[in-house]
Amino acid sequence: MLNYFKIIFNRSTLLILSMLLRLALIVFGVYYLSIYVGWVSYCLTIIRFVVLLKIVNDDTNPSHKIPWLVICLVFPVAGTTLYVIFSKKLISYRQMQMFRKTRAVSSKYSKKHIKSLDKYADISNYICSTSFMPCHDGTSVKYLPTGQDFLHNLIKDLKRAEKFIFMEYFYIKDGIMWQEILKVIKDRLSNGVEVRIMYDDIGTINKVSANFFRKLKKLGIQIVKYNKFKPIISAIHNNRDHRKITIIDGVIAYTGGINIGDEYVNIVHPFGYWKDTALRIEGKAVDNFTIMFLQQYNSQTRKVDMYSNYVVASRVNMATDGYVQPFCDGPKPVYSEQIAQNTYLNMINKARKSIIITTPYFIVDYQILNALKVAVSRGVDVKLIVPGIPDKKMVYALTKSNYRRLLSYGVKVYKYTPGFIHSKMILVDDEMAIVGTMNYDYRSLVHHYEDGVWLCGNECIKDIRSDMLNILDVSEEQTLEMTRMNIFIELFCGFISIFSPMF
Repeated sequence: MLNYFKIIFNRSTLLILSMLLRLALIVFGVYYLSIYVGWVSYCLTIIRFVVLLKIVNDDTNPSHKIPWLVICLVFPVAGTTLYVIFSKKLISYRQMQMFRKTRAVSSKYSKKHIKSLDKYADISNYICSTSFMPCHDGTSVKYLPTGQDFLHNLIKDLKRAEKFIFMEYFYIKDGIMWQEILKVIKDRLSNGVEVRIMYDDIGTINKVSANFFRKLKKLGIQIVKYNKFKPIISAIHNNRDHRKITIIDGVIAYTGGINIGDEYVNIVHPFGYWKDTALRIEGKAVDNFTIMFLQQYNSQTRKVDMYSNYVVASRVNMATDGYVQPFCDGPKPVYSEQIAQNTYLNMINKARKSIIITTPYFIVDYQILNALKVAVSRGVDVKLIVPGIPDKKMVYALTKSNYRRLLSYGVKVYKYTPGFIHSKMILVDDEMAIVGTMNYDYRSLVHHYEDGVWLCGNECIKDIRSDMLNILDVSEEQTLEMTRMNIFIELFCGFISIFSPMF
């Protein structure tokens, strides 16, 4: 009984119920007025016509328009009302102004971009021109194949922090992993180290106690809830901060798929063995992470930092080969393009020998599916690795519904049998790779703030390849026979897939 009480009265449930109640009141209010007040009905007809024109002429991927067109045509009053409410991005005018100011302040750092990348220069140039994040040499990259490796290295580096620690995560879950990190942070605070922590408010709901924020603030941590949720009508699940970044003294940075939670380091096993990956970066490319953190942080505090206080003015180049380009992505209008998706497409289109992708979710539009199909027809060996044990059954069903099409193209699909694979990576021709936070779904590629690291010719790519081969060794290759689903589930997935770009 106590467990049911907790489920019913937890913060996220109450907030969602509040949002649904307000939404219902607005929709039914508009519907009632359209029936009983004549001029309202005429106004709604005009609004509906304008909305349909706007959807058709919007400068977005056609697959993103279809759900709204269907809803507005099938449910004229409710659909139009929902579009007016939900289609607006969660970017206030003030927040947009802050992004513009921070980009102006940090623009001089993007001029460090290296352009001599031979056959892959076009990919790097695209990333720099859209995310304003330059490519660097003189940077050391260490590949961390498990959450346990990540935590071990992170703790060791946090203990050496002398100036500042910046942490930006989709969620922080109170547990053994967080307490181990917090213990080091408290020690560094006592030694005068500046600590800033930013976490997504929706992502962290119900993962920490109600006074978590106040406790950290009391310790002296400069803490921010990103896009703090208020029970108003808005697309609360979208435009979240899905990044996972730690920066230490502007010298070392970490990123990858790993949030702060015990499942990520296999202390608990809700979905079998949790396979995740991260990168430890040391050198010039850390500047990119410092800038993207400050931009995101300042958008919430509405105060522009002195970037020169945190970006390292001069440093000794690391004795490494290859190029490193950390980059960021996010929703319109903050970012003019779908940077991560287009970068994935650029890499797939460049492939000549092999592509290996690891992702927990695979719900993509026609562009990526067709790019993989064309790659196979060029003779490229394309492998996709997905979880063996899902964390979200509906999303898993949607992912599985794509298997048959992929297999018919010649893409080889593998299920990671030990458990749940959460790493988000792509390796092309054993020469370039991305390790980051972006899933292959609409939430990551269209709606959320994300980050990744584009690597080219680095020594650590060999470690990434070796780990991917190890993953394949314990994964089960799928056949057309294995992709069969219950007819009702298949129909449900077909119906839901129409609306997946909205979520």
